[in-house]
Amino acid sequence: MGNERFYKICQDFDLSIHTDADELTARFTDEAQARTFFETLVWPDGPFCPHCKSVKVYRFNSVKTTRSGEARAPRVGLFECGNCAAQFTVKTFTPLHGTKLPLLKWIKALFYLLSSSKGVSSVVLARHLGVTQPTAWKMAHAVRELLDYRHESEPVLDGEVEIDTKRIGGEPRKDGHTKYVWNPRGKGSDKSIVVIMNAREGRVRTGVVTGESAAELAPVIKAVVKPEAHLMTDGDKALAVVGRDFGGHSSVNHGAEEYARVERKDGKRPRKRRRNAELRDDERNVHVNHAEGFAGLLERSRFGVYHRFSRVHLSRYLDEAAWLWSSASSRTMTTTDGHSQGEVQAEPFVLQLMTLMPRALGRQIRWSAKGGLFWPPPLQDGDLPAPSRVLMLERAKEKNSEEHGLPRKYREAPKGTRGTRPLPGPVRLRATSPSLRPLRPAPPPPDYTDEEIDGLY
Repeated sequence: MGNERFYKICQDFDLSIHTDADELTARFTDEAQARTFFETLVWPDGPFCPHCKSVKVYRFNSVKTTRSGEARAPRVGLFECGNCAAQFTVKTFTPLHGTKLPLLKWIKALFYLLSSSKGVSSVVLARHLGVTQPTAWKMAHAVRELLDYRHESEPVLDGEVEIDTKRIGGEPRKDGHTKYVWNPRGKGSDKSIVVIMNAREGRVRTGVVTGESAAELAPVIKAVVKPEAHLMTDGDKALAVVGRDFGGHSSVNHGAEEYARVERKDGKRPRKRRRNAELRDDERNVHVNHAEGFAGLLERSRFGVYHRFSRVHLSRYLDEAAWLWSSASSRTMTTTDGHSQGEVQAEPFVLQLMTLMPRALGRQIRWSAKGGLFWPPPLQDGDLPAPSRVLMLERAKEKNSEEHGLPRKYREAPKGTRGTRPLPGPVRLRATSPSLRPLRPAPPPPDYTDEEIDGLY
């Protein structure tokens, strides 16, 4: 049924299976056609009221005649509910709520972000869409609001699942106080810790944790991975403890330069194998190469596209990278020289929209009073709030704490941060600093005569 609807939408709007930006510009020439395209995607079973979920809705005519005979045109795409008498459009209570941009620009923004492999910066997106950089930044976050997985209430990863941890962040900046401070790598740094869970079938999920202990990793992993799954990790002891609660656990020892091996599923001694031999039914490959590949994608996305992941929006960038990784399909093609070459291609654009747009209702994002982003509360009490809203409320609670009004030097520094590390020695001035020059003495006051003094006054 999904493929039939996919081909029907492509046929109705004269789109090819693998459409491009030029084709989108040529097909959606007017705003009415773009609005019809969004209504088909957001309401696959017909329009309904976002306030009370009633399907008894009516569309306003393009021209309405009043009793006095005057004609007025209602808002384009406006509906009215026959149950609660509320008015709405296809953009109501969605990431497009309140936008005044043409819907064609939103279609292009969705295309550029969903067709990339490592994301698109707001500067480049603004250049493609013809908008300002702050507007493109907000549009990109509105698209990322559709890409998180908070609608998944049960674990989705099954089979052989690779799990690895990744620390994301650049090198700390050097100044006069931290020039001689040594910053350890890995577990000694204060970078954000990300858990990568990659199933062999291609789907990947991520999570942000505050530490790398088993007690902190277990809730994040159990919320995504099914209990009967077989975990594959590196030599991390905390992940080995978490693996006891699942169907099985295998690991590779990177310290001994072991990055991949073959083991038997029944636990017996592995057979002798030839190089590049085919895998048998009772054997499995043990490695975390897919999870490390996704970690490399995150690093290239941070270094080459966004340059920095803030702690507030880190989960949103992780959801974007997970969606782009999971929606891409790889295949092996043969070149003219007879060599085999791998090719990674994203899912068709319309097919991705068929998955994303029906979940748009309730995922709102607005401008805040200070020019930032604000996430309204969920529409219903049972709906989960956006992850960024949870962090936003935590930051507001932290700012309203008792220590928020104190100067920074009187606040209690959190444990494990650079602020608690003593400096190795006194801060020295640079060798190139100019020497202090003494001030020139002031010239003595002039010796005026009595006649000159009388002339001054």
